Amino acid sequence: MENIIDHPGIVKEIRDKKTLIVSIISTSACNHCSSKEACSLSLSSEVKEKEVEVSVQNADDYKPGQSVIVVMNQKNGILAVVLGYIVPLFLLLASVFVVYGVSHNEAWAGLSGLLILVPYYLALYFLNSRIKKQFQFRLK
Repeated sequence: MENIIDHPGIVKEIRDKKTLIVSIISTSACNHCSSKEACSLSLSSEVKEKEVEVSVQNADDYKPGQSVIVVMNQKNGILAVVLGYIVPLFLLLASVFVVYGVSHNEAWAGLSGLLILVPYYLALYFLNSRIKKQFQFRLK
């Protein structure tokens, strides 16, 4: 069985015959906790509205304001975390350790750690259309 992540959403806009813009509400886990008033972590928790593009067979079946369920494969969520956080962290750490090992200069090592992220995020930007095909949202 395929693990999926689902969120309730509202159709905001019909972009074309096969694309909808759906607004989903993302809440932190703190909102459901009974101790959120006493916890300092809950001060930083918030509710965020996100808009996602959803491909459908026929957009005429939907109308703005309609409630829908947006689903995505859990594997895609893991891939997003890897591309957004894990790979940059390893690039940064590897760059810092290699440059420090060669130069023994902390300033150059720190600067290289930051600079190595520039080509990585530029590559993500230019590969956006290819990556976007991997992260297909669907409606339940």
